[in-house]
Amino acid sequence: CTTNSLVFNLYDSYGDGWNGATYTIADSSGILSAQGGLASGGEQADEICLDDGTYTLVVGGGSWDGEISWDLYTSTGGFLSGGLAGLLGE
Repeated sequence: CTTNSLVFNLYDSYGDGWNGATYTIADSSGILSAQGGLASGGEQADEICLDDGTYTLVVGGGSWDGEISWDLYTSTGGFLSGGLAGLLGE
C-alpha cells in the first residue's frame, strides 16, 4: 500500500460471524474499493488500502445485523470511524 493503509475491524457480539452481512467501501464514483465480511467467529481485522478521497461505507445485509459492529483505524492506531449495523432489539 503506497497511500492510506487502514485496518477495518469486524465484530460479532454473538460470536458466530456476520451471518451473511458484508461491508463495502466505494469511492465517490461508485467504484468498489474494499469489501469483506466475517464468515465465523467473534472478530476479524482486514487490512485495506484507500487512496485519498471521499468514500461510502455500507455494512449489513445479513440475517442478524443487530449483532454486528465495526471500526476503522489507521495502520498506526488512529481512530477514524466506527458503528453498528441493524436495529437494536432486533
